[in-house]
Amino acid sequence: MESIRWLLAVAGVEFEEVAISKRQEYVKLLSGRWSTQVPLVEMDGMKLVQTQGYPELHSREIQSLWERLKRTRLTCMLRDLMEMIMVLAFLPPDAKKTKLEEIERKATSRYLPVFEKALPSSQYLVGNQLSCADVQLLETTLMLEEKFPTILSKFPVVKGG
Repeated sequence: MESIRWLLAVAGVEFEEVAISKRQEYVKLLSGRWSTQVPLVEMDGMKLVQTQGYPELHSREIQSLWERLKRTRLTCMLRDLMEMIMVLAFLPPDAKKTKLEEIERKATSRYLPVFEKALPSSQYLVGNQLSCADVQLLETTLMLEEKFPTILSKFPVVKGG
């Protein structure tokens, strides 16, 4: 959800965040709703429940013309990498070490080199304005640095980007 908050802030969109901390609040939220998924965002009468739908919707307000194929490819790569990291929370302790090694190997050999190459031509990952891809890159690199503090040392452009 952090990327959603960041995109809303960049777009200048005011929003109200409602945190659910008790089961009764969740049950109340579900009553009369067409979906049982949380989080839910309602904007201009449109209800979205897929987390990835929010950045897509708001990023169009930030940047109207995207290099669509490049953006799609890069954001999909970022999502793949983020999902690998998020899964760690659900793994048994004995499987985490192996998964961490796999994530570090894939990040340094497959993902980060692509972003390192894409960034030198511009300060933005896609196009000449801030986009969903830039926000996701920031969030992904923060997640990587949390698990592997020195991982970006071989990727100075990504680290500075």
